Amino acid sequence: MWHDSVRRQVFPDTDVATGGIGVSWKIDLSGRLRAGAKAAEADALAVEQGAHGVRLLVLTDVATNYFPLAGALRQLETVRAISAAQDETLRLVTARHRAGLATPFGVERARGDTAA
Repeated sequence: MWHDSVRRQVFPDTDVATGGIGVSWKIDLSGRLRAGAKAAEADALAVEQGAHGVRLLVLTDVATNYFPLAGALRQLETVRAISAAQDETLRLVTARHRAGLATPFGVERARGDTAA
């Protein structure tokens, strides 16, 4: 602008900032903006409820699979304890047989229980 160059020649050590703000208003007679805002709120609520539903599904799957897993792990512990007891029984019966205190039938029965 020409007046800016003149101002700089007259006042070289000053700087002026210029700017403009335009404001306009529209009357929302049809309620379009209000309806848009309500639609945005409904969308946000739907997303929130969807996330809540997903959390519930995940928790349901975890609970559904956790209890059978816990039961299977307990069963495995029991089978391992029984197996260890049968191994110990076979060891003791074999030792007793060597000492002449158990029959060969007892040793074979202990071996069969251990193998089963």
